[in-house]
Amino acid sequence: MANEQYSEQMVEAEMRVKKGENPFGFVFPQGDIQGIEKIETLLKIAGGKPDLCELSDFSKGGNGKAKSEYVITFNSDANIVLVVECKRSIGQHASEDLNKPKKYAVDGALYYAKFLKEGYNVVAVAVSGTKREDCKVSTFYWQKGIEDYRELTKINIILEPLNYLKFIKGEKISIAYSLEDIRRTAIEMNNNLRIAKVTANNKPIFIAGILIALQDEAFDAEYQTATTLGSLVERLQSAIARVLRSTNVEQGRIESILSAFNDVASLHHFQTTPMPNDNSLRWYI
Repeated sequence: MANEQYSEQMVEAEMRVKKGENPFGFVFPQGDIQGIEKIETLLKIAGGKPDLCELSDFSKGGNGKAKSEYVITFNSDANIVLVVECKRSIGQHASEDLNKPKKYAVDGALYYAKFLKEGYNVVAVAVSGTKREDCKVSTFYWQKGIEDYRELTKINIILEPLNYLKFIKGEKISIAYSLEDIRRTAIEMNNNLRIAKVTANNKPIFIAGILIALQDEAFDAEYQTATTLGSLVERLQSAIARVLRSTNVEQGRIESILSAFNDVASLHHFQTTPMPNDNSLRWYI
């Protein structure tokens, strides 16, 4: 467990939770479930994570006690549980076939989820790494009694627990930022724009353009499918134009905003550079 303690500390900090009772519900660490017989029973069937187990195999659980990093319950919805699995190394994020639950974070999260979904709707979160800026996060939703799960590809950062509920219910998520969060995000954004070779003059309009583009429903729903940074910039330009034209902004002002993106899009490395592994817009802005 010592190998995962730094990942766990990061998860607790990013989720803004503490072990035990929280305003939204309860955080059970290391499989220490108390007072909820149905969860206890399902985790007893799951047992400890085995070295090898296909996701489709329900014939047996592992030996020993089920010890997911966290099982989280909610006061507002007793039919949903959140299970979290952590690994210290990002190299242990997911196996090719997702059938090695003991060694990999995604495999482990889905292993426990497949048992818990017999009684609950399950949000499974897999986190690997110990630092917010370079960890890997994968999120899945496995509905009660359904044969297969689905990956929530738009959730590739760690959220506060209630935001997972909001997302699967189609509600807008809300993230609370402290002054330290804002300072840290500003530094990350500035560094990534510098790496992307966005000039100092173009940075403010580039950031403003991103915020404008995210108001476009089509862009917000599809930007993560871009395969290169160049294609993403093109989508940004189209979304900005649609949003500004819908608010009767003068064409000249629209062109001045788009020109900042033209400067970036013209850079050769932007045309061919693949999207980062986490496929996140937040990563490089």
